Amino acid sequence: MKFVYKRNSIQKLIFPILLFAAGLLHGQSQIGSTLLGVEAYDGTGDVVAINGLGDKIIFSSRFVEQGSFERAGEVKVYELQNDNWLQLGTTLKGTETREELGTSVDINESGTRIAVSSKKGVRVYDLENGDWKLNYNYATFPDFNETTGGSGRVRFANNGKILVATKGRFETGNVVVYEETNGSWSKKGNSIFTDSEISTIAVSKDGNRLAIPDEFMVTFSNGLGYYSNLKVYDFESNNWVKSHEIVVSDSADIASSDTRSVSLSEGFDFSADGNRLLIITSNDELVDGQGFLRTFDFENNTWNENIPTQEISIDNPFGTTLRLSDDGNIAVIGVTDDVWSEQPNYVQVLQFDNQSWKEIGSRFTGSQSDEYANNFVDITSNGERIIWGGKMNNPTDSLGTIKIYNYDSVLPVNENIISQNAIAIYPNPSSDFIHVDYASETFYNVSLTNINGQILKTIKDMSGATQIAINDLENGIYFLTVYTDDLKNGATKKILKVAN
Repeated sequence: MKFVYKRNSIQKLIFPILLFAAGLLHGQSQIGSTLLGVEAYDGTGDVVAINGLGDKIIFSSRFVEQGSFERAGEVKVYELQNDNWLQLGTTLKGTETREELGTSVDINESGTRIAVSSKKGVRVYDLENGDWKLNYNYATFPDFNETTGGSGRVRFANNGKILVATKGRFETGNVVVYEETNGSWSKKGNSIFTDSEISTIAVSKDGNRLAIPDEFMVTFSNGLGYYSNLKVYDFESNNWVKSHEIVVSDSADIASSDTRSVSLSEGFDFSADGNRLLIITSNDELVDGQGFLRTFDFENNTWNENIPTQEISIDNPFGTTLRLSDDGNIAVIGVTDDVWSEQPNYVQVLQFDNQSWKEIGSRFTGSQSDEYANNFVDITSNGERIIWGGKMNNPTDSLGTIKIYNYDSVLPVNENIISQNAIAIYPNPSSDFIHVDYASETFYNVSLTNINGQILKTIKDMSGATQIAINDLENGIYFLTVYTDDLKNGATKKILKVAN
């Protein structure tokens, strides 16, 4: 099924991105101190990720030297402890010239597994005894090697049990999905091929839905143009099947347009359930930095664009990163200039409210443009924390920078939202049962989920202190949410089930 989008058919009612409220400006707060790169222009800040809980981050310095090895690269993970970011485990270092370890990185929901790509392929590390152990090296993922240019992008799903990776070379694209079962990785379905380089990918939280860009160059009497689309693949009958195709610009639009095309940017992402897809398109000629924010929702087995297109400003479609919260209602957008018009990087956070996207908090602006930045923003599962990187700490400092911000004070207040401080859970860790004590006279509900988001237990209409048995669960990490009217408005805490 195809959905054709033409520049001339954009609704006349295009809403600009509005400030949510003047009183909320500058309301977000930085978490911990700013983290800096090792060397000038070493790539720090180009690639970042934050885990779903918001207490661990990962970033790379992929151009840093390691002894005599130029551009060998390195990757670091930090953990939040007492409002400070402290390095977790040792630094992961490249061991060859131009290996560029950290071309792309990702960290799973619980922060216990990381994926790192390079010009040689993909590696997966697990957190064991406070350090990162290389359990799965380049040979584990044979589809990516030096011949393919290593891997360009990696994204986790299913809490790190599923890995989506792309080929690294600037040519025909190749997407491969791997799945871990009982400690062994194998391909999940068929490889997916496209006619153009794949700069970024989106994946649902369960790993069963993908969004992959494709672009075709065509020649017309008025010059070259691009036919852009976004293909949605679903995992069906043990294979990846193209279920939908969202056409951003078609051949008729290109041939008749003075600006030749409206193209897909590198900014798009799914909500956790894969049923909302937010994308950014741009005017191919970058007229006044013109961009468009488009929202698609999957309903009745089709993608519907029920929300009016909104105009936004982007300086470069090839350096735009977008990440969505799990519910699909909070987005962080990062734009880097690619030295097109010498504009600095900037980052903004948007919230979906009353059928439109509105900017919340203040916009961040970097010190310089950065043609290498690609995935330099990320967001937590609940949308309350973001991470962003910049090329320079300040106009006179060439060190890359990493910053993490909290938006909970900026988000609208819901009277039904439960405060974390009002809940006590003990003992934690536990092997048999836990006590849940909610300091309120109102009735409340409890939902217990695993790290994959599957609801295992639901108990309703409780009051005061309640005991919940967990002796029937396997050892591991679980999440307990206490809520009154709506699960999304609840407070969630992590619990650890251990052996007797």
